[in-house]
Amino acid sequence: LLLFNVCDAVELPKQVQKERRVLTTEEQKRLIKILKADEQGAMYIFALFTGLRRGEVLALKWSDVDLENGTIYVTYIFNPIQRCRQDKMVRTDKSCPTARLFC
Repeated sequence: LLLFNVCDAVELPKQVQKERRVLTTEEQKRLIKILKADEQGAMYIFALFTGLRRGEVLALKWSDVDLENGTIYVTYIFNPIQRCRQDKMVRTDKSCPTARLFC
C-alpha cells in the first residue's frame, strides 16, 4: 500500500517552444499565385486564410459550413491511417471549434 502518490515526486522536463516562422505578406502573395494554377490549390489557399490544419480541412463537409453567418464548424479531423473522419474530441484552451470565413 502506498502512503503517497509517487508521481508527485516526479519532475517533468520543460518543453522548449520552437519559434515558428510565418510567411511574409510577399511570400503569401507568391504562394497564392502559384496555388491558383494548381488543381488542389483552393484547398491550400483556404487553409492559409483560415488557419485550419490539414486534417481539419480534409474532414469538412458542406454541413459544417454556415455561409449565412460566415462560420465553419470544425468538429472533425481526418484520420489518414484509418482514412475516415473522427470526432475532434481533444479541446485545449488554444483550440477553437469554429473558424470565421473571410468574406
